[in-house]
Amino acid sequence: MRKISRKLIKETVKNEYKEARVFCDYDNRRYYKMMIDTEDGAIWSDVFIDENTWKVYHSDTIHQLDYLPGYIADIEKGYIDDAIRLLKKAGWEITD
Repeated sequence: MRKISRKLIKETVKNEYKEARVFCDYDNRRYYKMMIDTEDGAIWSDVFIDENTWKVYHSDTIHQLDYLPGYIADIEKGYIDDAIRLLKKAGWEITD
């Protein structure tokens, strides 16, 4: 069974979300999506220079993380909760 710590998930989401916000602050046409690969536990922010530019992943283990709109802390919590849900579903053990 693969293991990943809740602390690592939280730190990664916070760092990636911060980088995505900085990227999007330069221009109101920039976008991002928080992504996770449940095969290796990688979490990253996919950034795009406009709404017509995006990446298409052809792996069943790569998912976009969902969140509920709100303040930064609420959005981060949504991403963290969804990452944990997806990893558990894929057979990962979440340690504290």
